[in-house]
Amino acid sequence: PKRAAQYGLQHFCWLCINAKEAENVSLSREVIAMIPEFLDKPNVLGIGEIGLNKNTRNEAIIFVEHLELAVKYDQQILIHTPHLEDKYQGTRMILDMLCGDSRIEEGDSPPPKGPGPSAWIKLRGYNHIDVATAALRQNTGRHEAESAALWKFASAVIGARGQR
Repeated sequence: PKRAAQYGLQHFCWLCINAKEAENVSLSREVIAMIPEFLDKPNVLGIGEIGLNKNTRNEAIIFVEHLELAVKYDQQILIHTPHLEDKYQGTRMILDMLCGDSRIEEGDSPPPKGPGPSAWIKLRGYNHIDVATAALRQNTGRHEAESAALWKFASAVIGARGQR
């Protein structure tokens, strides 16, 4: 943050272990165990960018452990979908894990204060925070064509599950 401030920039970050490293579950767990010590820093936005890379069992395990951490510390999450040719399968796996967790609900508004779910899913069609920020400034918040396709897919998956 200090170097960015020299140029008049506010610096923010997300904390996690990259999905590419999740095949080493013991290393991933060591990193996840260190994250809570930094969550109260004013420039930390939450847990992320979490998700899948090659859609493996170990990546799914670490994704869920990141979710556990986010729920335990009441943190927002930033989700990464795979870049590979199996983006569809990876996105479906991520949505299945999220929709299968009874503590997580989808919603278009901020989480309520007081009792209720401690985590919400907001799918705006973006899978990277920098893309979302750029769209807000350059496209008046409209989705990029690729993101609109991802949003349509995610909406269909969630919609098929019905309302909770």
